[in-house]
Parts: sequence; C-alpha cells; structure tokens
Amino acid sequence: MHHSPPHSLLSAMRFAAATGLLIAAIFAVSTPSAAAVFGSDNRSRLAARDRALSSQIGTLSSSQTGAFCTAFCAGDDLIATASHCLYGTAASAGPDLKDLTFKLGSARTTEHGTPLSGSSSLNQTANVASGTTRLAVEPPIGAVADWAVARLKTPACRAGHLRLSQLDPTAIRAEAARGNVYQIAVHADLPDTDLRRGAPCAIGSSFPKADAETIARDFTAPQSILFHTCDTGGGSSGSPLLIDTPNGPEVVGINVGTYILSRNVSTARDPKQAPISEAIANTAIWIAAIAGAVAEMGRH
Repeated sequence: MHHSPPHSLLSAMRFAAATGLLIAAIFAVSTPSAAAVFGSDNRSRLAARDRALSSQIGTLSSSQTGAFCTAFCAGDDLIATASHCLYGTAASAGPDLKDLTFKLGSARTTEHGTPLSGSSSLNQTANVASGTTRLAVEPPIGAVADWAVARLKTPACRAGHLRLSQLDPTAIRAEAARGNVYQIAVHADLPDTDLRRGAPCAIGSSFPKADAETIARDFTAPQSILFHTCDTGGGSSGSPLLIDTPNGPEVVGINVGTYILSRNVSTARDPKQAPISEAIANTAIWIAAIAGAVAEMGRH
C-alpha cells in the first residue's frame, strides 16, 4: 500500500550470520516509490483488449492519508483487495475504514469514489471479511492470509465483476509457464495512477537466493502463495493476477507484497551503511482463499 509519509516497509529477521553481517527476510507491502522490477520493466498502458477491465478494477484510497491500493470487483457491491490495505499489519496501523473509497479505473477524474458500507458506523466488521486483521510480518510471514472482501455503500461495479478461477496452483504455474498470466494494477512509482498491465508473469517455487526450504521457513502455507515476477510498484497490493479464458478474464491470485533478501553490512569505514536488498519475488495469494467469503457475502 502507498503511504505518505512512507512507513510500510516491514522487515523480519530470519537468521544472523557472522559479526557485522545480518541477513534478513523482508516482506514489503508497497513502499510508495520503490518498484520490484525483474529484468526489463514490462508495465504498459492498457491496450484495447484490456480496457474493459478498467470497469472492474480500480483504486482503494484514503481521503485522509492519500494511501492507496488496487482493488477489483468481486460482486455488484463487493471488492477484493489485500487485508493490509484495510487493517495494516501487526507492526503498522491501517487507515480509518470510514476514510476509504473505491474508484474504478474507468471513472472520470472528477468523479468521487464509493465508500465502504457501514463507513459511518463504529463497527464495520459485518461488511468486511478478511483472512486477518493483524498481518504477521515476522517469519513465518502470514502473507497467505493477506486478503479482504469488502462491501461498498452502493453498487459501483455496474459493468460486472471478475470471475474467480478454479485452477489449482499447479495449473496456474503451468499457465504462467506458457506466458498466460498477467497483472492489472496501479503503481505509485509511475507518474499517474492509471491502470497498467504487467506481463509476462512467471511463477516459481524456488529462486537462486531463496530455495524451497528457505521459503518454507519464511512463510506460512507457501503452497498457497504464488511467488511471481510481475513487475510491481507501491499501490499494487490487492491487484489481480489474471488469465484469459473463453469466458473472459479470470482471477488466479491477489498480489500482496514483495519478498526481499536484505543484507546489513557494517564496516569500520561506514558502520551505518545502507542495507543491500534484492527482490526475490513478488507474492500473491491463491484466489481460492476468498471464494467462500465472496459467495457468503454475495448472498446478503
């Protein structure tokens, strides 16, 4: 999520090595200016084939802080996003829910966003389902629970909502290997808040700097997390990972944060040397996590 001023870079110590060298797992939930780009930056403006998605994907933002995330339509009056976009984390407070509004990418610049249902009341929990309200950011990192489905005060998704894929993670990785997985999101490091397409998005379970055993130590239920290389920036938390099907685009995952390996190296010359960080992968939760909540809230 994008914060002003930035305070959402969340670090978690994994293990200490020799004196002067600290290696840690970092879970970043969208710093405002940093981007996690793998190779060339493949984020591009929406082409004609994607423009219909701007009526189903948009921005969830706080009128008080300017913080924003991406969210997408899961029903006529339902949106899905990352839970930290609503509640913050165990280490960092979230926004005031009554200050949050959702605005579609297709909306006019002058158009106001739609607030969450119950935003004028003190108790909004009946209008939000989430995997957690206190995202665990110390290993094992609880990214698998970083999802939320929220009801809007009025139906804003009049053009319809995105279908949720029934593919399992193995099938999703196969689609990614064929170059079929892409992301639609807003990005704080770019000069505007227009939706961008990111593709291709590779998905892996092991990386040169973090093998499967390391990932299993750092994350809860890593088998339900899609470790991907869609290029992201701050504000892309909550954005959908998609595949195209004969029935139209379907969501396979929700982007939630970046998995980073950070080395703090102190030397006699510069004991306060800035950490050297490397993005291992971005993380998305398997969309099956929200299917039950969407179905239940859709019945009311």
